[in-house]
Amino acid sequence: MLTDSFLNKLTLFRQELHRFPEVSNQEERTANRVVELAKSFHPDEIIENVGGYGVLVIFKGKDNGKTIAFRAELDALPIHEEQHSNVEYTSKKKGVAHLCGHDGHMTMVLSLLEELSTHPIQKGKVVLLFQPAEETGEGAARMIEDLRFKGLSIDAIYGLHNIPGIELGKVLIRNEHFAAASKGLVIHFKGKTAHAAEPENGVNPAFAIAELVGYIHRLNENFESKDFAITTIVHLKVGKVTFGISPADGVLMLTLRSFLNEDMDALTANIQTKVTQLAQSEQLEFIIEETEVFPATINHEIHSRLIRSAAEKHQISTEELVEPFRWSEDFGHFLNDTKGAMFGLGSGKNQPALHHSNFDFPDELIPIGNRIYSTIIQLTNR
Repeated sequence: MLTDSFLNKLTLFRQELHRFPEVSNQEERTANRVVELAKSFHPDEIIENVGGYGVLVIFKGKDNGKTIAFRAELDALPIHEEQHSNVEYTSKKKGVAHLCGHDGHMTMVLSLLEELSTHPIQKGKVVLLFQPAEETGEGAARMIEDLRFKGLSIDAIYGLHNIPGIELGKVLIRNEHFAAASKGLVIHFKGKTAHAAEPENGVNPAFAIAELVGYIHRLNENFESKDFAITTIVHLKVGKVTFGISPADGVLMLTLRSFLNEDMDALTANIQTKVTQLAQSEQLEFIIEETEVFPATINHEIHSRLIRSAAEKHQISTEELVEPFRWSEDFGHFLNDTKGAMFGLGSGKNQPALHHSNFDFPDELIPIGNRIYSTIIQLTNR
């Protein structure tokens, strides 16, 4: 049971995190503050610098049982936050802000500290997991590769994301696919410069990029996927602003997104084939880079059911998602490594959208997240 005094402390802590955000792979201060708070509740073990600035806070029972983890994200976004007229804790860092609610996600996981300290578990282990670099899709994979993480042999992992536009506190859940897979493709073409008066003496990549743009537009209409799949052009550039030169360099950046990992593989292969064909026909060299790779987040049914049971125990409203979210989540890496589930938690019908410059996590969600997580612990190692 979350006490009023600790809830007040958590609220101030969340607002402090909001005031001092850090972008992916730079979350040192945030991780240190998490560790400082955790140490005051005397966990059995704290492991730092996991996969970057990742933190694992571990509570152990006397008897053997399952090891379960609760994930939160340390990083903020490289977006400027609007000054809130009624908020004193607007970001102090220019161009960086917690506009996805990770400050609140951390606080909800930290809310378990009090109960785990005053009412120790009898069986198994509970791991409070704070991962770096979620926004760039790097942190979870790096944590999984750390031998100290592997040594925990986690049986199940749980995570949540606040969802604006949904009734405050409503749980959104789905068996199997919960959020889409996505990746960035950066396609570099290299030809040969020439004078703009004699372009025939060079190899200009603009024509290959133009054809590729049209191809991607047609691909979105005609690609035979098993479920939702889409390619979005996010950036393109050819040469420099110099009117006397026919350029040699060009780049096209894409985001690929799908509900199914197999559709992602097929979509990637399709674009790679087209790029190869264009490069050959236009006599261009090319490189394709993948970045910010997120696998699909696929829930395991038994753990989705456990989340429903935890919500129902506290008469928290639930809703079954008809289809997965189109956005992607680094949590998918954890669910490829072990069992578990992710759920959404409504952050208010009038809440600004995620990544909006005016977004602010509602502190009213902290005790709701606490009740769900605490009940999952009780139901797991009864």
